[in-house]
Amino acid sequence: MFGLFTGAVAIAVGAATGSAAAARGLAALAAVASYLINALAQITSVMRPARPVSPYYLVLGNEPLAHGLRLIGAVSVLAAVAVLLIVGGIRFARRDLR
Repeated sequence: MFGLFTGAVAIAVGAATGSAAAARGLAALAAVASYLINALAQITSVMRPARPVSPYYLVLGNEPLAHGLRLIGAVSVLAAVAVLLIVGGIRFARRDLR
């Protein structure tokens, strides 16, 4: 599910910019930033308020193999994926590809 999120970021950015490099770069940045927010929130209290908005935490923060997937986290990440795919689809349809 986290892969779906980063893929949707890549599609939205790629459709908006037309640059494969920008799409790959921002998708990687989203993945790394989400992981860092989750990891640093466990270490320092400064980052703790940002942890609930991290897609990494929403999907993997509850150790889904041991405790099961949290429904609210999965639904929120899937909603973000849907929004990003819709935005990417709209931006792609409006591009002048001639």
